[in-house]
Amino acid sequence: MEPRYVLRIAYDGRPFHGWQRQPDVLTVQGVLEERLSSLLQKPIHIVGSGRTDAGVHAISQYAHFDFDDHLPEGFLKKLNLMLPKSIYVYRCYRCLRPFHARFFARWRSYLYVIATHNTPFLHPYAYVFLEPLDIEAMQEGASYLIGVHDFTTFAKKHGGQKDFYTHVKRLEITAVDGLIMIFVEAARFLRAMVRMIVGSLLEVGTHKRSPQWIKTILEAKNNQLSAALAPAHGLYLYRVDYPPAVMQLHSQLNNPLLPFPILFK
Repeated sequence: MEPRYVLRIAYDGRPFHGWQRQPDVLTVQGVLEERLSSLLQKPIHIVGSGRTDAGVHAISQYAHFDFDDHLPEGFLKKLNLMLPKSIYVYRCYRCLRPFHARFFARWRSYLYVIATHNTPFLHPYAYVFLEPLDIEAMQEGASYLIGVHDFTTFAKKHGGQKDFYTHVKRLEITAVDGLIMIFVEAARFLRAMVRMIVGSLLEVGTHKRSPQWIKTILEAKNNQLSAALAPAHGLYLYRVDYPPAVMQLHSQLNNPLLPFPILFK
């Protein structure tokens, strides 16, 4: 049985048409597979913990691949030298074969960053939003989304989608140093779900809608009622949580990278 390896990856989503490999467009998965295949001299297919849309970034994405030998000496350094500056692989782990990057994930977390002041340095990585925002009203609106719900209202429909239920474990909104951080942790995420939630919460924050409007449209199960999508460049795949015993990665797996207020100072 081939050994299975897991990569912990970060990427700047701006150059890419999302994570998933697609013909004739640049994707994160496509670039990684091309470079891995070249380095290991064998066709390599990787499986990510989930898909990110075009323009969405990742602080901590995981992907696994199978390879029938030990990795070459200096593998990680060589791989990063071959990758574009927009992708960086932090770690490579050897794991137990049953592990699957997508199906073994318990929780996924996304972070949406809003800048409340204008600066050219934040535009590629945060949504610069200069209207005053009522954070308490947004927090009240967000509270209606916590728990197990049908999130049809906050999902783009696509073929093969069986249902729109998911469990939102946490939805927190905090203001730090001129940034508003919207953190969402859920068992799974539907297509464009976080961007639709953020767009709707901004309607509440600007007092165009009441906090109770979020509850009303959630229960309506109609994605024509949600607000416009928040821009992709403010969104980050922040963390993927796995049972540590499955991968034998112990505490290393669950240490998130530095929080964004530090990175943006």
